[in-house]
Amino acid sequence: MTTQTILARVSHGNEPIIRALKIASHFPECDIVLPVPQSKAAFLGEIANGNNVDKKRVYIDTVAHALADGMGLYWGGDLSHEQWVANNTTYMDHMDRILKDHYGHFWAKNLDGEEKNFEAQNVKMVLNIGDFYDQLGVDAPVVYEFPYRHGALFQKSRSAGYAGFGKFLEAREKQRSVSFVPLIHSLYHDSRYRPLGNEEFAPHMKEEPADFDLALPENSIGMVFSGTGKKVDVLKRIAAHSTHPIVTGTFSPVEGDRYVKMEPPRAEFVHVYAKPQILAVVGQTGYGMLGNTWNAGKPVISPVFEEGDDQEFIHNLRTIKKLGLGVVVETPDQIDAAVEKSQACVEAVLIMNQRIRKEFETLDGPSYVARRIRELGLY
Repeated sequence: MTTQTILARVSHGNEPIIRALKIASHFPECDIVLPVPQSKAAFLGEIANGNNVDKKRVYIDTVAHALADGMGLYWGGDLSHEQWVANNTTYMDHMDRILKDHYGHFWAKNLDGEEKNFEAQNVKMVLNIGDFYDQLGVDAPVVYEFPYRHGALFQKSRSAGYAGFGKFLEAREKQRSVSFVPLIHSLYHDSRYRPLGNEEFAPHMKEEPADFDLALPENSIGMVFSGTGKKVDVLKRIAAHSTHPIVTGTFSPVEGDRYVKMEPPRAEFVHVYAKPQILAVVGQTGYGMLGNTWNAGKPVISPVFEEGDDQEFIHNLRTIKKLGLGVVVETPDQIDAAVEKSQACVEAVLIMNQRIRKEFETLDGPSYVARRIRELGLY
């Protein structure tokens, strides 16, 4: 019997990888193939172990990653939205051809170093966990599971002069696909949002927080030093101005007596943040940081959005303000006042969690998505 395959299309950051493996853990009969650099192998192994995914099932397809990266198709870096759309417009047809050829027959290596031959006809489904663009020539259902779907992003391309390209991407996204749009910090709260007809709303949360023994200083704040360049520099300055003990991860770029470094990877920080000693969590408004923080019942404190940064942050900040789920720090010296102000947001976070749990019967977004994939016959 030929093993079925899940292709996971992941893009910026670690959060898409975490979510892909969490969803794949509910399909133990399938291998999962991710187009990521080999440098992600240790991280993949850590997340696989934490979610009871056999590392022999997790394959890295570095060829597809190199192809996509080489064509400049990822969001981020120093590209403006117009430049990014222009890159996609220029290389889309070429990229489509070479990826169709690649996924017809290719080799990938699992986390134990074993190689395996893959055939496109054995792909059971494509998990688009990120803002990548299409089915990549694979004749299988597509599941989109990220707050900023690429089709919605490309709707903006019309104003940038690429109207035909935007329509082309929207048509592709509708074809044999379902978008699981998170109910919170998603385009659902954007007045300009136009449904494509393939959406299904889902919990934004990552998992249910678990109780465990953990000694933390009283009146602490959590900090997530995610992002690159100016983002991390701003967070460092905010941390330097705070008088609160700071709980962060082993990946943190800062040191000092005030910092409590936690062993769990960022994927498990929801459990740390849920402890009563944590008053709020500071960080850029990315998907993982918000999911961890709100799932733990804590308010968010975020620096202001910088012009030219990831569009997801703009929308997420708008949602935070609209729903009263956190506060914004305009200058680093405002941090302690922001911590105090944020406590007025705790009730709104808890009420939101209660509403989500009642509607979806869980706060565990990946588990919900996996269950609905089976119920909808996508698998």
